[in-house]
Amino acid sequence: MKKIIYAMVLLISLPSFSQDKSEIDTAAVKILDRMSGMIGDLSSIKFKAHVAKDVKENQFGLVKEYSQNEVYMVGPDKMHVESIGNHGHRGYWYNGET
Repeated sequence: MKKIIYAMVLLISLPSFSQDKSEIDTAAVKILDRMSGMIGDLSSIKFKAHVAKDVKENQFGLVKEYSQNEVYMVGPDKMHVESIGNHGHRGYWYNGET
């Protein structure tokens, strides 16, 4: 289940990878570890993640970008993420292999 949680966080933050490199937030990693431990025994889960982040734009300086994400997980190896935000309407699926 930890792999699914990390994959979900990775998918939600994909548009931000083009930004400058940043350090790993150890507090966030600790929170993710605790959360994955709590939901690890569940057979399925659905939640919404509302994300706001500052993005550096050459013309306007820092601009706030928003996205709404719905995450569905079934068992230890299936996941679907639907993301709507500044980068359009996107979907990500994981079936245990791809």
